[in-house]
Amino acid sequence: MNARWDHRLLLCSPVWLLLLGSCDDGGCGGSGGASDVCPPPSYGYAVVRGQALWSDGSPIAGKQAYVGCGDAVGAYNDRTDDQGRFEVRPVYAVADTVLYPFPPRNADGSFDLSCQANLQVAHDLILRRDPLLVRFAPTLESVTPTTTELREGVP
Repeated sequence: MNARWDHRLLLCSPVWLLLLGSCDDGGCGGSGGASDVCPPPSYGYAVVRGQALWSDGSPIAGKQAYVGCGDAVGAYNDRTDDQGRFEVRPVYAVADTVLYPFPPRNADGSFDLSCQANLQVAHDLILRRDPLLVRFAPTLESVTPTTTELREGVP
């Protein structure tokens, strides 16, 4: 057996098939084979809208705003526009629900996560909002945006 075939057998084992969905059939948009690894299913969607402002209220334009919600969500970013506004769309998706169990849902299917929003203005100046409670919804259509403000001089 060649090394490529051995690698395929490992990735197409029953455990991996359950985690990855399909293997070697191009089911994830790729050409198939061991490199066609499927992303985990999405459990929740969110939108964080914000504005970055200097201490005098003027907008901070052209800087990267980040929203991170831990290992199961990761960090997402958007560049501020000329008014200092940004919109970040985090997705809760995890393949290992033993290590990262799904959070319990509210009656409407939503759940809240403690996240962090930040914006690096200069090498030694980072604006931060921590914690930032973000509401995740089961579908994109049912998302209610979370809003925040990152302002120089405000903890």
